[in-house]
Amino acid sequence: MGSDIAALMKIQLCEELRLGAVFHRRSGNRDALTYFASVALVAVLFGFIQYMFMDALVQMGLADQIPLIAAFISVTASLGFSFFRGTHAFVFDDYDLVMSMPVSSTHVALSRFLSVYLVSAAIGLYLSLIGALAMSGHYSMGSIFAFTVATLIGSLIPASVGAALGTIVSRVGSTSSHKGATSIVALVVIVAVLAVLMDWMSGEVGGSDMITSLGDVVLAFCPPAAWIAGWAAWDVPCIILLIVASLASATVVVLVASRCLMSLNSRNASAARKASAAEARASGRLFSLYRRDIRRYVSSRIYITNTAVGMLLLVVLSYMIAFTDGLDSSELGQLMPLLTTAMPLFVSFFVALSCTTSVSLSMEGDTRWILGSSPLRPWDIFLSKILVNLTIVVPLELVSIAMLAIGLGISGVDLVLLVVVSTSYALFTPALGMVMNIRYPRYDWSSEYYAVKGGSVSMLGSMGIGLASVIVPLMVSGMSPVPDLTMGVTAMIVLILTAVLYLHLRRTRLYFY
Repeated sequence: MGSDIAALMKIQLCEELRLGAVFHRRSGNRDALTYFASVALVAVLFGFIQYMFMDALVQMGLADQIPLIAAFISVTASLGFSFFRGTHAFVFDDYDLVMSMPVSSTHVALSRFLSVYLVSAAIGLYLSLIGALAMSGHYSMGSIFAFTVATLIGSLIPASVGAALGTIVSRVGSTSSHKGATSIVALVVIVAVLAVLMDWMSGEVGGSDMITSLGDVVLAFCPPAAWIAGWAAWDVPCIILLIVASLASATVVVLVASRCLMSLNSRNASAARKASAAEARASGRLFSLYRRDIRRYVSSRIYITNTAVGMLLLVVLSYMIAFTDGLDSSELGQLMPLLTTAMPLFVSFFVALSCTTSVSLSMEGDTRWILGSSPLRPWDIFLSKILVNLTIVVPLELVSIAMLAIGLGISGVDLVLLVVVSTSYALFTPALGMVMNIRYPRYDWSSEYYAVKGGSVSMLGSMGIGLASVIVPLMVSGMSPVPDLTMGVTAMIVLILTAVLYLHLRRTRLYFY
C-alpha cells in the first residue's frame, strides 16, 4: 500500500511541478526555475507583510494574541489554496490512465488528498514560522516547537474542507462550458458569506478594539485556529481535540472520495458541452476577438481562479476596512491618515496581482495557427486580450474605491489620487503582461494548468515588475514629507511607462512558432 501511494504521489508531483522536464529536458529548467521563483517572490512579499503586522502587535503589547492570530492566518491561507487544488484533486482528466494501473481507488484518493495536504501544510508551516519568529522572546522554545507541530497536524482540516469544497464546485460546473465562471461565482459566494459572517460576528462577539474583537471571533467561530494556538500554552484539551478532528476530517474525505471517485469522473467525462444556437452576427474584428477571448477566459477554471482572485480579495478587504467598526479604536485610529494616504497603492497592489495577459498568448497553444492565418492586425489581437483584463479589473476596482471612499470618508485630493493611481496601474499591468508574454510565450502545453501555472517567464516578469512598481513608491511615500506629491509623481511615471508599452505593442509584429 505504501509503495503504491508513493508511486502515485511521484507521478503527480512530476506532472504538476514538471520535474520530469527538469531532469530529462534542458528547456524544462527555465520553466521550473521561473515557477519556483514566482512562488518565492509571492511568499517573501506576503511573509514580510505578516511579520510587520505581528511585530506591530508586539509593539502594542499584544504578544499574547500572536499564536491565535498566526494560527488563524495559517488556517485561512491553507483553506484558500486547498480549495484551488481541490478543484482538480478528485476530478481529473487522466482518470482512465491512472485507474488502468494496478491500484485501488482508495490509494488514488489518498495520494491525491496528500498532494492537497502537502500544499496546505507547506503554506501553514511557512506562515506559522513567521508567527513563531515574532513570538520568540515571549514564548519558550518548547512552546514555539509545539505550535509549529500543531500547524502541521491542523493543516489536515483546511486540506479536507478545501478538497471537499473544490470537488463540489468541480462537479457542479462539470456540465457547463463556463467552468471557470462557475468556480469563480462559487468562490465569490463563499468569500462574501465569510466576510458578512466576520462582520456580524465581530459585532456580536467582539469588543470595541479590533484586535481583541478578532481574537474573540477566532476563539468562538474558528476552533482549529484556537486548538493550534492552544498547543503554545500546552493546553491538553486543545492537543487532543486537534489530533482527533484532524485525523477524523482527513479520514472521512478520503473514504468518501474513494467511494465516489468513479462516479465523479464518469460524469465529468460524459458531460457534453452545449452548442450555442445563437445566430451569427456581423461585428468588427476587435469585438469578435474580444468575445472569443472572454469566452476562452470564462471556460477555463485554472485561468480564472488564478487571475481573478486578487480583485475578489480587494473587494472583500475594502469592505472590511471601510465598514468595520474596529478601525475606530484608539490603537488604529492614529494610523488612519497614513492608511488613507497609502490607499491608492493598496488598491494598485491587488490590481498588479490580477494580470491575465501574461499568459493570454500562451493559452492559444496548438490553436495559435488560427490567429496566425487570419487577416488580423497584431494590435487587434493584443488589444482584445488587454480589454479582457480591463473588463475584470476596472469594475471591481471602482466598486472597491467607492466602498473605501464612503467608509473612510476619502474626498478631495485623496479621492482623486485614489482613482488616478489605481487606474494608471490598471492600464499599466495588462500592457506589461502582454509585452512579457510576447517575448516569452509558452505554447507547448498539454494542459491549461501548465500554461497558467507551469512557469512561464512572462508570469514572473510581469508579477515581479508590477509588484515592485507598487512597493517602491509605498516605501518612498512613507519617508516623504509630502506623500500626496509622491502619489502624483507615481501616477505620472506609471502613465508614461504605460504609454511607452502601448506604443511598443502597436509596432510589434507577432510570429507564432
